[in-house]
Amino acid sequence: MADIIQNIDREKVRAQIRQNQERGRKALESLKECKKLSAGAVFKSGRAWLGRDVLEAQLERTMKKKRKEKEIVRKRAGEKEKKKQAYLKASSEIAELEESKWSVSQLKALVNHKRRKTDSWQQPK
Repeated sequence: MADIIQNIDREKVRAQIRQNQERGRKALESLKECKKLSAGAVFKSGRAWLGRDVLEAQLERTMKKKRKEKEIVRKRAGEKEKKKQAYLKASSEIAELEESKWSVSQLKALVNHKRRKTDSWQQPK
């Protein structure tokens, strides 16, 4: 009889442990899903203290942001290099031609290389 009661008590403890683990997983997921990690988000997740889990969530968020920034820089550098190659190709093609014989695509390549994002004029199509 004592073994049955002891087994039931163990099952209750195991169920409580599983429930606590599930609640912890949900709290971590809510921390990772929120857009901005703030004191309100930490408190809503059921953890009013900053610990290892919050630190890991913030580090992951920071690393993701850095990766995104590096990707943007890499993409911009690739676009710039592509425009530079088109410029060099067009300039070598038009070196011996008269201005009246330049094609629209060659002119576009020459202008695109020098154009900046702050330029407000529209490029002809």
